[in-house]
Amino acid sequence: MRSYIPSDAEATREVLRQAIELTAPSTYKARQIQAWLPSIPSLIDWNIDLSESLAALILEVRQGIYAIGNLMFTGEIEYLMCHPRCGWQGATAS
Repeated sequence: MRSYIPSDAEATREVLRQAIELTAPSTYKARQIQAWLPSIPSLIDWNIDLSESLAALILEVRQGIYAIGNLMFTGEIEYLMCHPRCGWQGATAS
C-alpha cells in the first residue's frame, strides 16, 4: 500500500470503472449502475480529486493496481474501490 501519485490516475480510474461495470452488478440494481457510469470523472478531474484528498492510498502488486481509497477533509470516505480480479476478499468481502 502506498500514497497516490498523479501518474496513477489512469490505472486507478480504470479500477473505478471496472468495479462499477463488473463487480457492482452482483450487488446493485442496473439503474444504480447506469447512474454511476456517466459520473466517472475525466482523468484530469480524477487526478485533482485524489490529489486534493486528505489521504489517497492505492494497493499495488506486481500485476498492477488492485484498489484505491481516499479520505476527504470532511472525514468521509469518497472512494473505496477494488478491482474485480481481487474482489470479495478481506475487507472487500464485508
